[in-house]
Amino acid sequence: QQQQQQQQAQQQAAAHEARATLAVRVMHLKRRQAEQARQLGEEVALVTRLSESLCRHQHERTDARLAAAAAQCDERAASQREYHARLCAMEDEQMAKCEQAAEKALKKRQQADLRRQPKLLGSGRDEIRRSHTETVKASNKQHKTLLSEANKMPKSPDKSDTLKRHKAEQAQRLSRLEEQHKQSIADFVRNF
Repeated sequence: QQQQQQQQAQQQAAAHEARATLAVRVMHLKRRQAEQARQLGEEVALVTRLSESLCRHQHERTDARLAAAAAQCDERAASQREYHARLCAMEDEQMAKCEQAAEKALKKRQQADLRRQPKLLGSGRDEIRRSHTETVKASNKQHKTLLSEANKMPKSPDKSDTLKRHKAEQAQRLSRLEEQHKQSIADFVRNF
């Protein structure tokens, strides 16, 4: 029995020692775990700071690139405005030169036309006058022919009416021809 008690005591002592060793190990593990958690927290904080720093740096670089690109765009726009202004000025100068040349040519033509105008005006009036004279002659000839035919008719009351009617028609015809002649000359001078 004593041996059994000793064995039990030894087993209890061994169990107690094992528990104590296990408790020490658990405590060491908890400390190690706490230390690892603290280190992990520090690493996470460090990584977060580095990430934020990297993001800030990238934003700054991006902002710098954008600012440089905007400056280049502004320079290009200013250059294009300047080029456009020079181009417009050159076009304006060329237009002014063309207008001056056209005005000069127009004045020369007008002066030449003015020198020729009296000759052309006179020849146009002469042509209208000749045409009118020929028309009047043809009308008179036709009137004489009608009168001679009317005179050949036997004497009757209608004969004198016919002669009067022919004379009135001839007077109207000549009056119309004279008005047309005056109107033609007026139109010619106005359109000249």
